[in-house]
Amino acid sequence: MMQKYKLFYKSNTIEFINLKNFNKKFNSAHVLLEPDINQIFATFDSCFDNDLKATDIIILSDNHKRIFEDFYEKINVIEAAGGVVKNNENKYLLIKRNNIWDLPKGKINKQESAESAAIREVAEETGVLNLKTEKKIDTTYHIYKLNERWILKKTHWFLLLTNHKGNPIPQIEEDITEVCWCESNLAKELMKESYASLKDMVERTIL
Repeated sequence: MMQKYKLFYKSNTIEFINLKNFNKKFNSAHVLLEPDINQIFATFDSCFDNDLKATDIIILSDNHKRIFEDFYEKINVIEAAGGVVKNNENKYLLIKRNNIWDLPKGKINKQESAESAAIREVAEETGVLNLKTEKKIDTTYHIYKLNERWILKKTHWFLLLTNHKGNPIPQIEEDITEVCWCESNLAKELMKESYASLKDMVERTIL
């Protein structure tokens, strides 16, 4: 299930870890020890200004949960929802957006549940209907910078089932150029080239 204290910036990770769990496997990362919030954001700026030199970040503390909660209160959070969609032939629905294989997802509207948003976004982005929720499978977190401000996108993911018979239709205005149904092995292979925040979830979810 979700790794609440692990965030992604493109292919890099930011992890909030308890000091007692620190070990040598993190030696290649940029490590912050008991940082304040300003230090965290300043480190994002220095580590991610040049994507070619971007590095993983480890935030260490005796109380990593409190530091994460403080960080979560200070950063602008956008909530989204999306679906891993499976049809009656045990094929999975993938989209290609901006030349990257991806899963349908989008922002949650006001007074809309995450589950309803996931179903709506799948229908809008792919034209696939008759969707029902099997279960919630994960929550992913990734950060990006917009207008000199760091944004945290929190995305709720659901396993959705459908008996939809028609061909999927890409929502061109959302920069989606392809939509396809894929056998599980092909879906996992294509998603290996997708966003880091999705790779583990897809591997665990797709049979």
